[in-house]
Amino acid sequence: PMMTMYHGTTNHGSQSLEPDRRLIPQTYYYPGSPLTQVFQFPAVTRAGAQLSVLGLGTGAISCMARPGQTFTYYEIDPAVERMARDTTLFTFMRDCPPDKKVVLGDGRLTLRKMPDASQDLLVMDAFTSDAVPVHLLTREALAIYLAKLKADGVLVYHISNRYLDLKPVLASLGADAGIEVFIQEYDAPANTPSAFGSTWVIMARPGPTADHIRDDGRWRDLKPAGKDRLWTDNFSNIFTALKW
Repeated sequence: PMMTMYHGTTNHGSQSLEPDRRLIPQTYYYPGSPLTQVFQFPAVTRAGAQLSVLGLGTGAISCMARPGQTFTYYEIDPAVERMARDTTLFTFMRDCPPDKKVVLGDGRLTLRKMPDASQDLLVMDAFTSDAVPVHLLTREALAIYLAKLKADGVLVYHISNRYLDLKPVLASLGADAGIEVFIQEYDAPANTPSAFGSTWVIMARPGPTADHIRDDGRWRDLKPAGKDRLWTDNFSNIFTALKW
């Protein structure tokens, strides 16, 4: 049995109601999924690491962090925070080990206030529904994220989406910024209905983190394939990303 948060037809996270499985993240975040791999990267396992996630959902991602690390969610919808903190629904926010805080507001505006070069990990988990916040996918937005990351920090995008293919958008953004871009399209284990297949893109500056990702073997390089026009604050074209 599961408790699940839906918005329209989009699943924003589930929690098992079985006592011994309560703190095992489900759906896109199930053990073995690409995001759980990222939480094993050297930059992300550091003691006292600063970890941030844009998009709260049920709060399950915080269960991948370690005690003593600092974990911040950026969430635009106060109703989502109320549900995530309601322990009659979900208990990840109460029971998972790191100190957690939630910053309410538009993620791009609230992220701006974060100290530069402070973050070991930044996860963008706001792209799974049919209403994709395009202003989080522009050249100017990426410049903000990179400014907030440490030199060897990791930027992660969750782009599982029924309607949109955001791979070319991110490939172009990464190439424009001169950073390394990797992708993993993950199939969930067949005998685990609570685990979902998912698609994740990670970006890192050339250096030890990018080398580690390449050596891992489960991530492949993502390069621009065509002449897709770069998305900026002045230009984006959602129709080119539609899965027809």
